[in-house]
Amino acid sequence: MKQLKNTIIKAVAAAAAVLAAIWIIAVCVFAVLFRQTVRRPADGWPHPVPGGSREAYRTELLESEAWLAAQQLQNVTITSFDGLTLSAQVLAPVRNVSSSASGTPSDIPAGVCICVHGIHSAPDFEFAGIYQFLHELGHTVILVDQRTHGRSGGTYITFGEKERYDLQSWAEYAAAAFPNTPIWLFGVSMGCASVLMASGLPLPANVKGFIGDCGYTTPYEIVRVCAIRDYHMPADIVLPAAKLLISSMTGFDLESCSVPEALKINKKPVLFVHGTNDAYVPYEMSRTNYESCTAPKFFLETSGAHAANFLAEPEAYKRALKDFFDFCLRQN
Repeated sequence: MKQLKNTIIKAVAAAAAVLAAIWIIAVCVFAVLFRQTVRRPADGWPHPVPGGSREAYRTELLESEAWLAAQQLQNVTITSFDGLTLSAQVLAPVRNVSSSASGTPSDIPAGVCICVHGIHSAPDFEFAGIYQFLHELGHTVILVDQRTHGRSGGTYITFGEKERYDLQSWAEYAAAAFPNTPIWLFGVSMGCASVLMASGLPLPANVKGFIGDCGYTTPYEIVRVCAIRDYHMPADIVLPAAKLLISSMTGFDLESCSVPEALKINKKPVLFVHGTNDAYVPYEMSRTNYESCTAPKFFLETSGAHAANFLAEPEAYKRALKDFFDFCLRQN
């Protein structure tokens, strides 16, 4: 009996050791895979091309990008809070009549939209069609390269932890460059999360509101979703330890920022947009963000897939944007 008991103990100990080894390997593998996802390649992220959720809109995307490339864009840079050079291109508006008391065309824009793209993307791709509409409305459009993307500096994507402060700096730039002009922060996907996190920070008084298209709730929660969906890992077992390795590798904490918490602080109007066919960022995340928002809020639900809401339902999107701009301006 004693020999049997010892055999059982050894077997259990061996099984526990094997499980522990598997767990350690899974944690390390996930941390390494995650690092590859957020660390900028030597040659930068490749420019996105139509495919996946946006394959059906290939023609519209390419035509919109060609239109933007034909415009006279101004390249501008600022310095981030941690010393990076951040880059953007500025699209001037159609000369604006509505802002001129005399009824003659004015060079003063009707507003300024700071447009912020998602992970591994670019503003000319992410905001295809949108920048043309904003341009026609008389807005100046600032097409931001997020840190580690495009012409901007940086090594690691931080899912909004540091990007929110970059947007605070872009808002300050816009307020200085276009004094007394209404400003909106407009983000898609990770850009949406970054914008909505920035809503909880001190911003210039002429920031009138925020537009968030298909954003997540927190970095931790979207990484958890991806761990389960993309890597088929038991996220609730692996992620608590993996996030410590991720922090040591990349210098940021997945649990250091939250869209819902920022929205509890924000007092400016927010337009939320999300498609019911989004297979990347769960639709329910925008609903959670919406419910957390204590400021005036609106929700545009479309049939779109991830980051394809404007392309899926452009007229509904245009009406929602115009109504939202008008609402924000009536608040002051």
